[in-house]
Amino acid sequence: MISIFNDVIGPVMRGASSSHCAAALRIGRLARDLMGGSITHVLVEFDVNGSLPATHTSQGSDMGLFGGLLGWDAADARLPLSPTHLQQAGVQVEIRYIDCHDPHPNTYRLTLSNGAERHTMIAISTGGGMIEVLEIDGARVSLDGGARVDIAGRVLHPVLPVQSNPQAVLPFRSCAELMALDGGREIPLWQWAVEYEKARGNLTDRAVHAMMVDIVRILRASIAEGIAGTHYADRLLGHQSGKFAEQMARGTLLDAGVLNRTVLYTTALMEVKSAMGVIVAAPTAGACAALPASCIAVAECREQGEDDMARAMLAAGLIGVFIAGPWTFAAEVGGCQAEGG
Repeated sequence: MISIFNDVIGPVMRGASSSHCAAALRIGRLARDLMGGSITHVLVEFDVNGSLPATHTSQGSDMGLFGGLLGWDAADARLPLSPTHLQQAGVQVEIRYIDCHDPHPNTYRLTLSNGAERHTMIAISTGGGMIEVLEIDGARVSLDGGARVDIAGRVLHPVLPVQSNPQAVLPFRSCAELMALDGGREIPLWQWAVEYEKARGNLTDRAVHAMMVDIVRILRASIAEGIAGTHYADRLLGHQSGKFAEQMARGTLLDAGVLNRTVLYTTALMEVKSAMGVIVAAPTAGACAALPASCIAVAECREQGEDDMARAMLAAGLIGVFIAGPWTFAAEVGGCQAEGG
């Protein structure tokens, strides 16, 4: 069951890639639970034919996985230094590239041990920070991190913001079903989004709206941070958004109206992302922040507040549900337009 907050508007994260960094952190958190928090050695194996041998360092998989093994949250300020912190915690990490013909390009094969026990886990990143655990200690499983699970004598805690609800009866699963249910009443899309997520997560109207307002506030803070100025050692471009904002304020840009503000906010969010600052993937980090930047910029130009921004994001999130169900947001599977489009 697709969730707006799990699969489309989220996760709150640091790093350049939700498929790599955010998903890896969630996999690491579950692996830590599998070991009861006591780890001295980790063997990480990536298929040479997959995406990770060439990207696990540059796209933040190591950073996310190590932070997860330490039990950290995805927005933890220490995350960029997680490899150092993991080493200081006495955990030895070995990374190998193997030829195992994994069917999914984002496959993590973990072998974790301490002096008393050893466990294995195979998991995949499916796009936008979402994951699936396929195997634990050689036994086939299918876990998305949305529920508490007792396995191998350990409790694996949920890593998703909206937990699984096996009893959920969704009001619709496709755009066609929604159109039939609406029956020409033209109920605003954001209201249908609230109804959907209420059923999906056993939530109240107020809880759904409050969750999206919180996301909007994180995004607005990230935009302000980006405009104020960010930097990162290996970033190709320096600070751009602040200069754009200055010229927009002076009126020296071509007057493109709301598009100028949208470009500014998109650039600011991308710069925060590239500096390992806190962002919200919507639906992925690789989607280049165009969706939230547009919603916030248009609302501000219309002198609307955060409640209206949240409604716009909910409406967009529901469209994302219709995309995520039959398809994917993972660029490694569907190409970059699976994210940007």
